[in-house]
Amino acid sequence: MLLSLVAAAYPLFLSRSEGELLASELGDPTVSRYGAGIFYSVTNVHLGEEARGTNEPLADRLDDAFGRLASAGPHLGSPVRFLFGATAAVTRPGKDPPASGPVAGQLAAVTDAADHVDITAGSASAGAIVPDLIAEPLGVGPGDEIELDGTASIEVGAVYESLYAEPRTGFWSPWSEQIYQPCGDCPAPPQYILMGAADVLHLTERLFVSDELEVPPGSEATADVDYGWVAPIDDLPLTVDEARELRAYAAAALERVTDRSTDTGRLFACCGQDFIAGTFFFGRRDTEFRSAMPLVLTEVERRAATVEGPLRLLLIAGLGVAGAVVAAAAAFAVAGRRTEAALLHARGWGPVRFAVRSTLESFLPTLAGAAAGLGLGSWLVSAFGPSAPAAGSARSASFAAAAAAGGASLAVIAVVSAVSFIRTFEVHALRRRLAWVPWEFLAIGAALWVLVRLRNGGALIEDTRLDIQRPSALLLLFPVLFVAGFATLIARLLVTALRRGASNLGDRSPVSYLAVHRLAAFPGLTILLVGATALCLGVFVNGQTLVRSLRTTVDAKAGVFVGSDVQVQIDYEAPQQERFPFPLTRATRLKYAGRMVPGDVPFDIVGIDATTIAEAAYWDDSFA
Repeated sequence: MLLSLVAAAYPLFLSRSEGELLASELGDPTVSRYGAGIFYSVTNVHLGEEARGTNEPLADRLDDAFGRLASAGPHLGSPVRFLFGATAAVTRPGKDPPASGPVAGQLAAVTDAADHVDITAGSASAGAIVPDLIAEPLGVGPGDEIELDGTASIEVGAVYESLYAEPRTGFWSPWSEQIYQPCGDCPAPPQYILMGAADVLHLTERLFVSDELEVPPGSEATADVDYGWVAPIDDLPLTVDEARELRAYAAAALERVTDRSTDTGRLFACCGQDFIAGTFFFGRRDTEFRSAMPLVLTEVERRAATVEGPLRLLLIAGLGVAGAVVAAAAAFAVAGRRTEAALLHARGWGPVRFAVRSTLESFLPTLAGAAAGLGLGSWLVSAFGPSAPAAGSARSASFAAAAAAGGASLAVIAVVSAVSFIRTFEVHALRRRLAWVPWEFLAIGAALWVLVRLRNGGALIEDTRLDIQRPSALLLLFPVLFVAGFATLIARLLVTALRRGASNLGDRSPVSYLAVHRLAAFPGLTILLVGATALCLGVFVNGQTLVRSLRTTVDAKAGVFVGSDVQVQIDYEAPQQERFPFPLTRATRLKYAGRMVPGDVPFDIVGIDATTIAEAAYWDDSFA
């Protein structure tokens, strides 16, 4: 049961850890389930432009082709379609531009856009959804009309909080450059005026014609729009196996859309920059196909590599201790049935036959123990381990590990039974020779050799695939060898002292005499079990030390980076905070306050409140 528990829990815990890391990466608002799916965009598509070699509109062909890619992919949902039309100056009919200056908006039609903006007034079904960056300066609201470039009027159905002022989300992340400010002092880009796709195409064409462009004879002028499609993940949370399936599919889809020798490749014309001709405009067209899943999984694997090392240490130690317990149980079984073993020896039984008998006798208990260990290990990981689901491959590996643990248990029972039979009835000299083998000195010597290697730079090895340094096997082996070697040595000295003093306890207490005699009667097993117990304690202390060190380091780095427990950035005009349940200080930064000479180097000034900075700022005395 112990062997099965340790072996079965390892792949489950590692898989759940990777699953939790995956969920954390997918929870990044700049990734989310939208960025981790597949994405395609194309710019400067002419109104009415047809796909090459067909009479069908290019946008419709792309819409169908991307829909087929999404439906064929694993764990992908229905595509989200983005259409971006003209950017126009927005005014109120018959009114002058606001005193703060003209405002602009970009026409856009996005699938389920109303579900991904914060509507503050009106209804999304009553007309165009206008950002407050336009509505507030113009003083308009639901039911009012606004005018685009002084030529086209639309009715405001709802007002939403402008995206540039909101936290970034995965739904809008492909268009971050068009939504958010490129710098803190830069003006906000034109925000989206959300409406239906037909309205965007109609208004874009109307605004284009109203510009009264001078078109050379024989040329044809036409408006351009941009398209984009996103197929998000549809069934979160994903397991690591499912994420790898999606990564493989995204790579295969990228090969299809970039292969210009196929109809799909020629349709998508991906990826990079191209130039379009045949009209009055000779412009640049950008196409892009991507998925964030490869980057997400790379980061998961990099972070999981740091978890895998300590888990292997626990696996090695756990298997070693469990194996020692199984070996001790087998040896005790022979010693406890000494009369039966002697009778079988007298009847001519040899060690091989006796080992087969012991193995067959242990088969059903071992099978039950392996099943119990598998169930207990799964429950413990589920109840106390990471909350993410385990991958299917991890569950298969867990079953295989439990089966291998059962087989290893039977092999240990067979070997130990045969050796015990030989030592008891056949080769007494072997027992004397084995007794003098300095097993603990070999472990101590190996630990010291490993320590020398570690001090000479062998603690970390380069992982070129993940571009990280991971703990070497020697780093994981050292604490096991060190603790096991010295613990066994101390146990041997203790047993020797008990054997010498056992005869002096007979006159004191029968309880003390029997207890010491029981320990001293089987010195090898006593040493083995004491050493295994010490190894458990040593690995536990080593793990707790590592965890405490990491936690302290992370807390210190976070405090140094933030400057305190919490940092809040506010506008200079924000009112002074009067009440707060924790220590609070205020700092003011004046950017580009002046220039230093020589070199004419610009500098900033940071002003702090000297009376409160000491209570609120993070400080560690060890830094001094």
